[in-house]
Amino acid sequence: MTVAMGLGFFGLSTYVFTAVVLRALGPERFADFNLFWGLAYGVGLGAMLPFEQEVSRRTATAVHTDGRVGRTLTAGVTVALAFSVVLAALVLPFVLHASGGANSLLWLVTTSSFVALGIAYVSRGLLSGRSSFGRYSAQFVAEGAVRLALVGLCVAIGVANPWGYAAVVPVALLVAVAVTWRRDERLMSTSPSLVRDVALSMAPLVVASLISLTLVNLGPVAIRYVQDVPDPTHDGSYLAAAFIARLPIFAFAAVQAVLMPRLARAVVRNDAADFRATVLRVLVPTLALGLIGVVGVAVAGPWLLALLAGPQYDLPRLDMVLLTAAYACYLLTLVLQPSAVALGKHRASAVVWVVGALTFAVAWLLPTDASTAVSIAIATVSLTVSAGLGWVVRRGLSSGGFAQRTAYRT
Repeated sequence: MTVAMGLGFFGLSTYVFTAVVLRALGPERFADFNLFWGLAYGVGLGAMLPFEQEVSRRTATAVHTDGRVGRTLTAGVTVALAFSVVLAALVLPFVLHASGGANSLLWLVTTSSFVALGIAYVSRGLLSGRSSFGRYSAQFVAEGAVRLALVGLCVAIGVANPWGYAAVVPVALLVAVAVTWRRDERLMSTSPSLVRDVALSMAPLVVASLISLTLVNLGPVAIRYVQDVPDPTHDGSYLAAAFIARLPIFAFAAVQAVLMPRLARAVVRNDAADFRATVLRVLVPTLALGLIGVVGVAVAGPWLLALLAGPQYDLPRLDMVLLTAAYACYLLTLVLQPSAVALGKHRASAVVWVVGALTFAVAWLLPTDASTAVSIAIATVSLTVSAGLGWVVRRGLSSGGFAQRTAYRT
C-alpha cells in the first residue's frame, strides 16, 4: 500500500507535469519536447530500468545469504555510469540530425537524464531488494514534488522553449535520490570480477528493456514516418493521447516494485510452487487493469484529452481506444519479463524482445491509416513478446532445480 500511494502521487504528478508542458508549449513545440522524452524514457530508461531489477535481485539474495549488499551497490553504480557514457555517445548522431539548432541543449539534458536515471534505478533496486518500501515510495514522492515545483517555476518566469522543461527531469531524479539516501548505504570496495559479472548480466537485460521502453515511448513517434503528408498538429494530439493510454502502466509500477524481491526469494528457497502462484496472482489483476483502461478511454477518451492538454488537442475516439488497447497488451510483458529474469533467463528474454521488434516493422507497413498502423504495431509486438516470455518462464519452471541454475554471484 505504501508503494502504491507513492507511485500514485508520482503518476498524478507526471500527468500534471505533462499537462502544464502541453499547455505551455502547444502541439508543435511539444513534439520537440517529446523528442527529449523519447530519448530519456525510451533509450535512457530502457537502459537503466533493468538496473532496478538486477540490483534488487542481487540485493534480495545477499540479504538472505551472505549480506554483502554494499559491494552490489558499488558494482551497480559503476556499471550504470559506464552505460550512461556509452548511451550519450550513441545518441549524439541522432541528436545532431534531429534537433535542428538546439543540438547542444538537447544532448546536454538527455545525457544528464541518462546519468540521473542510472543512479536513481540502482538506488531503487537497493531499496526494493532490502524491502525498504517506505523509502522506495518516498523517492517517487520526492521526484514528483520537485518536478511540480520546478515546472511551476518555469511557467512563472515564462520559459517558452522545450529544453527548460526537459531539464526538470534530471534535477528531480537526483534530488529524490539525495533525500532518500542513508549514510549506512555508502559505496564499498568491490571486485573487478563482480563489476564484470554485473555488466555481463545487464547486457541482455538492456537489449530487452531498450526495445520495451522504445516501444512504449518512441512507438507513437513513429506516426511521423507513416504519414504521407506530415501533420504536426495531429502528431502532437496523438502523442498527447499516448500519455493517457499509458496511465495503466504507471498504476502497474506499484506491483513491479514488490514482484522481483518475492520472485527472488522463491528462487533462493527453490520453491517453484510459490514462484508460479506469485506470477498468476499478478497476471489476473494485470489483465483487469488493462481492460479498465480500454473501457475508460472508450467512454471518456476525448474529454480526458481535452482536460489534460487543452481544446487544441483533438483525436478521434477510435484512435484513442486502439492505442490504449495496444498498451493494455504491453502490460502482460511487465509481469512476464521480471519472471524470466528471476529465473536467470536473461539471454532468452532478450532474444524474445528482438523477435518482437521485428514484428513491429511488419505490422507498421499495413495498408491502413497512420494512427491505426502504429497502434496495431505496438499491440503485435506486445502479444508476440508475451507469448515468447510465457514459454520461457514455463520452461524454466518445468525443468526443475531452478535455484541452482539461477544462482548468481553477489
